[in-house]
Amino acid sequence: MPMVKGFTLIELIVTLAISSIVLLSSGGFYGKFVERQKVTADISKIISAISSARGHAISQRENIHLCGIQAEQCSRQWKVLSVFNANKDLLYRDTLSANYSQVLWSAFQRKSQLEFKPNGFTNHQNGTLYLCHKHYPTLNRAIIISKSGRVRTSQSVDNQCL
Repeated sequence: MPMVKGFTLIELIVTLAISSIVLLSSGGFYGKFVERQKVTADISKIISAISSARGHAISQRENIHLCGIQAEQCSRQWKVLSVFNANKDLLYRDTLSANYSQVLWSAFQRKSQLEFKPNGFTNHQNGTLYLCHKHYPTLNRAIIISKSGRVRTSQSVDNQCL
């Protein structure tokens, strides 16, 4: 009689117990991993919106504004990005996907929007957009915009996210 190969009931139970312990212990890491990917995607969205607003200002030779909500209701909280021209025509709008406690725009002259001139420079507005994550302080980021319209990111956010 041929010998039958397979797993015993005890082997299956032990294997399932070990795999469930491993999966349960890695659950917190998975949540942070997903949030880190959302933050990375949001940073890409913001940099893309800033670059396209700057490019549009240069190519169309008109002032372009980047704002938190709408042209009429600009605030310093930027959870929704809106790009519009001098006639207040909406060119682009997107919502950030990560879980932020605040997304705060802080600029020279304390303006609530970022304005690009037809030469590609900002309207004397160098500033920083602070992305303050609600659950993971290690995911706090800052997007720094120079007067020339160049963008860089920073992982260290000083006291803006307290």
